[in-house]
Amino acid sequence: QSSPPCNTTVVNEKRSQVPSTDINSALYKPLTVDLPRSSSTSSLDNIVTNESICTIQFSESFTYKNDFTISPSVWLGTSAGSVIVVNLNINYEPRNISVVPSGGVFRLSGRLLHISFLDQKGAIIQAPSEKWDTK
Repeated sequence: QSSPPCNTTVVNEKRSQVPSTDINSALYKPLTVDLPRSSSTSSLDNIVTNESICTIQFSESFTYKNDFTISPSVWLGTSAGSVIVVNLNINYEPRNISVVPSGGVFRLSGRLLHISFLDQKGAIIQAPSEKWDTK
């Protein structure tokens, strides 16, 4: 059987009227977005979603297709299942760090809980880190 058509506004109104006893229940509600009919830049800037960043992973990896150089990057996982890759261009001077979006956006189904990278043998690569010493 096919489901009856669903009106998004009715679903949102019903959802907001249901009292929530669990503080985390709002986190697991499906994402609903009313997209503008126009694809102009001004109308796309007005899109408001309840998407949020759920996980952040720093990595030194190949960030472009057919790239042969490893560069530092930040991988952001969102509640709507998107993974956004941001390259970090570091000139090893404290004031010269530039952030360059790589254009890499991956769409997955469901919320992202964690991002990990694997080596050629399938073992999880630990995130880059430095020891902090307060002495």
